[in-house]
Amino acid sequence: MNLSSRVLLIPILCIILLPGCKKDRYIFTMKSIRLNFYEKDKYPSQNIYLKVVKEDGHEVLTTTDFYPGHLTLPVTFAITSSLKLYLYKEPAIIELWGATSGYITSKSIEMEEYKIIFPIEMDAENETVSYTVMGSWE
Repeated sequence: MNLSSRVLLIPILCIILLPGCKKDRYIFTMKSIRLNFYEKDKYPSQNIYLKVVKEDGHEVLTTTDFYPGHLTLPVTFAITSSLKLYLYKEPAIIELWGATSGYITSKSIEMEEYKIIFPIEMDAENETVSYTVMGSWE
C-alpha cells in the first residue's frame, strides 16, 4: 500500500467509525412508562408496578407507584425523578411486578429493537408485555 492510499484510508475510517462512537454519549431522560398490555388473566387481582433495573438485574434504578391491576389498560406510570440512561451504551430492563404474585414479566430496553414513533416515545413488546417508554434525548 503506497502513501497516497494510506492517506485516503484514514479519513474514510474516521467517517465510518465516528458516528457509531457518538451514540454512546446520548442520554435518554425517562419521564414515564405506559403499560399497554400484559397477560393479566394469568394473575390474581392485585396492585401492579414497574421497576427499571440495570441489564445485569442487580441494581434497581427506579420503581413506580402502584396501580390496581384489575382496572383497564393502558396506564401511564410516572417516573418521579427523571431517570437518565445511556441506552446505547448500557441497556436497561423494565420489569412488571405484582404486589401479591411478585415478578410477572420483563422487557429489555435495547435501542436496536425499538420502533421509534416520535422522538420522545419508543414502543417495545414481546409475547407477554407491551410498553411505551416516554422521555427526551439530551
